[in-house]
Amino acid sequence: MGAAPMGGPPGGGAPMSGPPQGLPAGGPPPGMPPFDPNHAPPGMAPVGIGKPRTRPVYPYPEVAQYVGHGSLDEAANFVAAAGAVWPVNDTWYGASFYSTTGHLWCVGKGAKFECRDSP
Repeated sequence: MGAAPMGGPPGGGAPMSGPPQGLPAGGPPPGMPPFDPNHAPPGMAPVGIGKPRTRPVYPYPEVAQYVGHGSLDEAANFVAAAGAVWPVNDTWYGASFYSTTGHLWCVGKGAKFECRDSP
């Protein structure tokens, strides 16, 4: 099986000339709202050519918080708010490999290892 031609389906064949079988031509299935590239559900950015959203950027740990009125698309309608500070974990998970206790020094002796606490 050869490569698909540009614009064609995988495995070759003719590109689709209409909606998949079972879907009505000329619009979405019954009960599904039409697609509008300039509209998005609240809290989501438009996927089309609509107005871009902007957000202010604040230094960590502050975050942008909506003031409760005005457009969600404009940075002017957001203020700085205290964000959650991530807990600092000073423990490195590989630290036990470099501890000063619990090491054994082993030397191969034939089919066995001889191990001791110091080199």
